[in-house]
Amino acid sequence: MTDQEIKKKGWSVAIYRAVEAAGGMVQVAAKMNMESTQGVMGWYRRRSIPAHRINQLCAMTGGKVTPQQILDELEESRAAA
Repeated sequence: MTDQEIKKKGWSVAIYRAVEAAGGMVQVAAKMNMESTQGVMGWYRRRSIPAHRINQLCAMTGGKVTPQQILDELEESRAAA
């Protein structure tokens, strides 16, 4: 999915890219001991992620997405609101 397509859905590009780099929603939910993928999908839709999950998610990407990239996007979307 392109960044434009992700944005058109109203989702967070950085969070989407991080989840995909980490193996997808199922992998992320399993590695984080979450009950379902719905929590991960909520991160996209809300354009937000719990602070305690950011480093864990980014570590799963092998450095492809950094915590700073996620935080910068979240800050931009809050400033635009």
